Amino acid sequence: MEERGYGAPIALGIVVLALLASVTILVDVLDRVYDQLAVAQEKRDERVVNRIQTDIEIENVVHSSVENNLVVVVRNTGSVELDASKTDLLVDGKLIVEENLRSRTVDGLQTSVWLPDENLTITTENIFPTPPNAVKVVTEYGISDSTTEITLG
Repeated sequence: MEERGYGAPIALGIVVLALLASVTILVDVLDRVYDQLAVAQEKRDERVVNRIQTDIEIENVVHSSVENNLVVVVRNTGSVELDASKTDLLVDGKLIVEENLRSRTVDGLQTSVWLPDENLTITTENIFPTPPNAVKVVTEYGISDSTTEITLG
């Protein structure tokens, strides 16, 4: 009489269960990775659209020899809301840091919400005894406008 064991079928069952568990874990990980990629692509697409729809125009720049400051007025001529606090001012190629700004207002209000067709006014502290040669304003999306027309006031 031949003895038949149950070792081989049990071992096969264990291998199949381990394989199913591994495939389940792999599918879960791939699903999470796919979701993260989809979110990243959505954010990138949103940034691209915002960049395309962003435009600004420097309305005027006034240098005050009395207060040694600059007043820069910039219009949001695009079709997206901008964050005024993320807008940079460069004077003669140098970034003006927040500590050197007296105020940043949108249509006269202390707010960071800068809607289309509104003016952002940036006033510097008294750090400019002489008029600069050029002024550039850069939005959070990298869109900029510059001018060399500085009005003396």
